[in-house]
Amino acid sequence: MLRTRSAGPERAISRAAPVLVAGCLAALVASACTASNAASGGPTPVRTTPVSTAHTTTAPTSPAPASVAPSSAPASPVPSVLPSPTFAPVVAPASCHPSTKASAVDLSSKQFLFTTKCLGVAAGAPFVIRYRNGGGLGNPTHNVAIYRDPGGLSNVYRGGIVLADTAHTYHVKALPAGVYMFLCDLHPDTMRGYLVVG
Repeated sequence: MLRTRSAGPERAISRAAPVLVAGCLAALVASACTASNAASGGPTPVRTTPVSTAHTTTAPTSPAPASVAPSSAPASPVPSVLPSPTFAPVVAPASCHPSTKASAVDLSSKQFLFTTKCLGVAAGAPFVIRYRNGGGLGNPTHNVAIYRDPGGLSNVYRGGIVLADTAHTYHVKALPAGVYMFLCDLHPDTMRGYLVVG
């Protein structure tokens, strides 16, 4: 009695062939995109694996051809120094219009507040801030610092700490014209004001 050969394995292989071809094509396209982006300095995409919707088979798989191997082109280098962030400008309130001819200004504080919120100095020339810490409950210590942004991130001058009931003169180098924020680094939420340089 002759037995006929089962067509099961051949049928499984014929079903798996389109899935293998689709997988190889997807790998080739991803490899070409990666090489193109690396050569142009663009971002390198994340490689994804295509999801197969074919029936599960036990057909043997052959290794991918050498042309499907991931690109060996070097990735674009990561900069060693990050670019400086852009800071929001300081905008003085409409009521702040000080004279900008002075080369010396007086500033004082009592407790946790500056007694003056608006100062003005000349642009392009060094100036001094004569600061008096008026003390208060707990004898707080303060300083005066100058920033280009309202968030206190871009410091252009930082003065030393002044003890309660003590005066100190800060010597500040010339600043370009513009509006700056001055504040106490120890109490920035309550001790801040505007320095108009013109």
